[in-house]
Amino acid sequence: MSNSVRKIVFVLPNFQAGGAERVMVTVANHIDRQKFQPVIIVFDNQGPLRDIVATDVPVISLNVARVRQGLFPLARAVKEVGADAVISTMAHLNMVVLLSKPFMGGVPVIVREAVTPSYFSGNFIKSNVLTAGYYFLYPFADRILSPTQMVFDEMPSFFRKWPAKLQRIFNPVNTTFIHEAVEPGLKASLVQPGQRLFVGAGRLVDQKGFDRLFEVLRHWKGRDDWRLIILGEGPDQDKLNRLKAEHGLPQVTVAGFESKPWRYFAAADAFVLPSRHEGLPNVALEALALGAPVVASTSAGGIGEIAQAAQPGDVSLAHNMEEFLALMDKVQPYTGALPRPSLLPECFSLSHVVASYEKIFADVLSKKS
Repeated sequence: MSNSVRKIVFVLPNFQAGGAERVMVTVANHIDRQKFQPVIIVFDNQGPLRDIVATDVPVISLNVARVRQGLFPLARAVKEVGADAVISTMAHLNMVVLLSKPFMGGVPVIVREAVTPSYFSGNFIKSNVLTAGYYFLYPFADRILSPTQMVFDEMPSFFRKWPAKLQRIFNPVNTTFIHEAVEPGLKASLVQPGQRLFVGAGRLVDQKGFDRLFEVLRHWKGRDDWRLIILGEGPDQDKLNRLKAEHGLPQVTVAGFESKPWRYFAAADAFVLPSRHEGLPNVALEALALGAPVVASTSAGGIGEIAQAAQPGDVSLAHNMEEFLALMDKVQPYTGALPRPSLLPECFSLSHVVASYEKIFADVLSKKS
């Protein structure tokens, strides 16, 4: 390796299929190897995203059950690797990394905050731990990144004193990868001609708001011009199936985990995002990249920033679930050939976002030297 190539360590809790983890793996896979050598340090080497890590990206597992147990093992691993900079994502992990920073030998640390602080407002302990981290740990980060301005807007006001430290970088979409999953004949196997196919996806938890979507869909229970498929798994799966039965919604399928959800996104007449909280929803970006318009609640975090960047009509926003249902009713069945032209704005393209990360790394490293 050339001496001019700098090592960037990406710190992950595990390889579970979360949006934040996927973003970091995607960036690590695609940064310019003439300038940067990515290394992934993971606390637990389990999860489906392990299979998509590029073969030239070394993976070091700390083999600890909980993130907080890895503070000193992380610092040792960073020094042994010879890291030039470290980047981590997600609040609890960022705090451990920042606590480890004094033992890393002066290596710059970049933290990425993917979820709005209000997401933790319902949990007294987590909310207070996060607030303490903002005040006592985050000032020691060399750069603080977020995919959405909403995260910065909700942070304590003293962060505004460091405008150069706070930087928004959108999430990237690897369109080549997701287009490989497109099945042109799938839609015909899911709906009858004239029926509209709606698709939603995400972990089945309260945050994602599928329960409140089911509540308003009961008004459509007598209609046969639509179908809804929900992809994902989680603790609310039984609850959603119970609501489906209570409201008499045979048009709804809670399909469980799908390793290639993009084939459903590509077939959808619209992607639905009724979330109560989000950062920058990757599933919405992926749906747009596959040509599916998005119907979303305004509470879904950075979806408003996606709508601002998109063409009019590609992202429709609802302030309440009655509006949400009305927007769904305006969707027309798509009858053209698949795959459809992309609706994704250029600022979310893989090349654009990776270039933004490379600039951050270069800036931080220039200040170090």
